[in-house]
Amino acid sequence: MANFKKLLSKSKIMTGLQCEKALWLSTHKPSLAAPVTPQQQALFDTGHLVGAEACTRFPGGTAITAQYWDFQAACDQTADAIKAGAKDIYEASFMYNDVFARIDILHFEDGSWNIIEVKSTTKVKEEHIYDVAIQRYILDSLGLPVRSCKLMHINNQCVAPHLNDLFTLEDITDDVLEVMPDVVDEIPLLKEMLLSSSEPDIDVGEHCTSPYECKFKSYCWKSANLPSPGVFDLPGMGKKAWDHYNEGRLSMQDMQPVVEDLTDAQRRAVESSVAGELFVDKSTITKMISEWPFPLYYLDFETIGYAIPRIDGTRPFEQIPFQYSLHIQKEAGGPVEHFEYLHDDATDPREPLKAALLSHMGEAGSIVAYNRSFESRVLKALGLDSMAKRLVDPLPVFQKAVYHPDFMGSFSIKAVGPALIGGKVDYKALSVNDGVLAQEAYKKMICLAEGDEKQKLRADLIAYCELDTLSMVYLVDWLFAQSK
Repeated sequence: MANFKKLLSKSKIMTGLQCEKALWLSTHKPSLAAPVTPQQQALFDTGHLVGAEACTRFPGGTAITAQYWDFQAACDQTADAIKAGAKDIYEASFMYNDVFARIDILHFEDGSWNIIEVKSTTKVKEEHIYDVAIQRYILDSLGLPVRSCKLMHINNQCVAPHLNDLFTLEDITDDVLEVMPDVVDEIPLLKEMLLSSSEPDIDVGEHCTSPYECKFKSYCWKSANLPSPGVFDLPGMGKKAWDHYNEGRLSMQDMQPVVEDLTDAQRRAVESSVAGELFVDKSTITKMISEWPFPLYYLDFETIGYAIPRIDGTRPFEQIPFQYSLHIQKEAGGPVEHFEYLHDDATDPREPLKAALLSHMGEAGSIVAYNRSFESRVLKALGLDSMAKRLVDPLPVFQKAVYHPDFMGSFSIKAVGPALIGGKVDYKALSVNDGVLAQEAYKKMICLAEGDEKQKLRADLIAYCELDTLSMVYLVDWLFAQSK
């Protein structure tokens, strides 16, 4: 029987390969981990659905049903399935030298086994190779003959309702064998590290977010005493922020000597943050918004993209609009009229939504969308190219002509809105307050019969989408006020 205090699961090894400190914390101080967010849970749920669908491609297999935490029982069930002659095993479980892994699908063919890892992505990623390498290491160590290692991922060219080509099965055997020596060498080092009572002295770095955001990031970054705002709060800095961090430039004041090396937007962010003042370039604002003919139609869509497409004619992750909010304003600073559409059953929402939008939208005027590329794609997919050509976007105006220290490097509407118009915008008060939660609410709502719960979800979705367009109204009014 394995010593479970020392046991390393595949997921823990993957954590350790990303950051040893994260592995140590998950073992010795797990309470410091950030809770699973609704957004992360949605990803997990999608992964489970895709995994279950993948198993149907290998029918008649044996499922390992032991409790997730009962590693020994899972291994025993797997051994029994192999002895019984199972050709396909779902969640096949193995342990060697206190290292444990589950294999999504273990498929027997011509006297040896194929390791099949299922992912809800549309391509193979580097971290998938290491994931499978751990599985291959255990099976090789146990003496099980392995024929190949494969990744089963989503084929985004599949079109519903014909899902026979939903998955692509990609052979990654050579890649797995190439990284296996690194994995084998790393495992004893991780075990030894875990025996220490001292937290590893590892600084924050790119590993905090790559390939996954670490659940201990908040703890580590707080311990690092990073200034706020600081170099990581500069717009569009990306990985270059780490170059400045490694050279000791952490605060906005630290960035002043190298400000000429920054982009215009980053330079404005430094100067605004150091001064603690709002930056406004009124002439640029005036020039940019003068090109927007009235009336203004403030438009925002909510969409959903199913990993396993459920609407005929759609592909995996294709964004299907199910809701819009529309505020119409005839003159700058003038009153607004609100219209909306929310599809609340499981049928295809696109044609009814399109018809409603056409009934509300005039043939002249500007269609205002924050970060318009998204709305443009949706309109074009609906066959409304003429509307897409009328789109105007406040985002570039703020990027070129406005900066407030409270933006903290972001020009998203949820950063810009509260900083410039204060209490008029409060997403925190909403039950549904971001796009992922909207998708989850929609998926739940369309499965419900009419009643209080469905009405509540409907009201939550309407309130969220309406606030997005109302925020644009307030922000554009603010821009017009600056241009006077």
